[in-house]
Amino acid sequence: MKTHLIGIGGIGMSGIARLLLVQGESVSGSDAEENGLIRQIRSLGGQVWIGHSGSHVAGADRVVYSSSISPENPELIAARNRGIPVLHRGQIVAELAAGRRTVAVGGAHGKSTTTAMAGELLLSAGLDPLVILGAEVEALGGNARMGKGRTAVIETDESDGSLLWLKPTVAILTNVDEEHLDYFRNTGEILSAYASFADRVEPEGLLIGCIDSLLLRQILSACSRRKITYGLSAEAQLTAAEIQLTAGGSRYRCVRSGKGLGTVRLRVPGVHNVLNSLAVVGLAEAMGIDFKTAQAALGNFTGAKRRFQIQGELDGVMVVQDYGHHPAEILSTLEAARTWPAKRIRCIFQPHRYSRTRYLLRRFGSCFRLADELILLPIYAASEEPIPGVTSERLMDLVRKESRVPVSLETPDGVVQKLASDSKPGDLILFLGAGSVGELAGELVEQLKRRNGSGRPLEHVNTAGA
Repeated sequence: MKTHLIGIGGIGMSGIARLLLVQGESVSGSDAEENGLIRQIRSLGGQVWIGHSGSHVAGADRVVYSSSISPENPELIAARNRGIPVLHRGQIVAELAAGRRTVAVGGAHGKSTTTAMAGELLLSAGLDPLVILGAEVEALGGNARMGKGRTAVIETDESDGSLLWLKPTVAILTNVDEEHLDYFRNTGEILSAYASFADRVEPEGLLIGCIDSLLLRQILSACSRRKITYGLSAEAQLTAAEIQLTAGGSRYRCVRSGKGLGTVRLRVPGVHNVLNSLAVVGLAEAMGIDFKTAQAALGNFTGAKRRFQIQGELDGVMVVQDYGHHPAEILSTLEAARTWPAKRIRCIFQPHRYSRTRYLLRRFGSCFRLADELILLPIYAASEEPIPGVTSERLMDLVRKESRVPVSLETPDGVVQKLASDSKPGDLILFLGAGSVGELAGELVEQLKRRNGSGRPLEHVNTAGA
């Protein structure tokens, strides 16, 4: 069986490619540009072209695409013209999980971190799971692992409705929010998709959901499956008491239905990660894993790539990158940043997609209020065409009005030069966004090294999910 993946260098598609190669399948693919994930695929024996051409699908038994691939892609057209079966990424994920007891993690925010935590829990419990997620995690060997056990942990994708190809034994829902409004027409459609997902949990299965999310409460109350609720609300069955937030982590007393289970210590910052960890304590209960194993797994978890990932600390200047690109994620990340003893939080934000920026413009205007300075980059298109009136300049005007944070516009090259020249000890420089902005964090670290002629890269990188 030869599988060709269009957009093979993406975080989701590359994981599938790696799993297929580990299974012994022949894999080819294409993408617009080279990256580290593509180099990993080549090292495992995959064939990858840079650039798209109809000739690339020759000899393929099936072609896989994601919703980010244009219908006009020449490889997609060629496959259909030649009668080669064309499958969506979500169908291949469901195929890989078939026959396993599946834990599916969904929600608008926190999916990758929660999936990673769940993967570490099942590894610690000796279940050797298959894991597929949308971030690279060192402890899991990247963004996918082919375990030999009968359990799968899958990060779902609601952005195109493909989460509905899964039929989980256990589902975790972290929250529901206004997101992916380029696919969903309104909040009602978002709720309908998540409700359908909850109903796909096996009849004897379990739904674990955060009751703090007001929209998710509606789904939890309507779903007929067995449930465990978690959160900081009084109604939550599983909650955290006596929370202590510190730079780079937290600790809390875990309580189940009024009974204390023990203390959980996390090496990732922010209240949002306390909530993510509660979901995994709920998963341990669902899987019959003792609390001490969950304690240890969560205590060992050091995070996922691009989730509050510290790139380096040089002469008192800390450089961090984070994947946060939705207003709720940005605010959570800034709250986590405030637990560090920084004198000044300087935030560099690259808006992701014209459609997301348009739909959430007002919320973007107020979500940067915890920053001391905001520098906006041009919108990262992610294959979208520009929308008239949707610009970083317009976002800058709203931030000035609603957050009253000093804000300016810069180019990617210009912002690195600016920060390299005017950063001071006590600065926490936070690069935010789902596009190419993360690469700038590494460039700044190198510039700071050259500026100072010295510097102390961190020996251990702390990370956190948003």
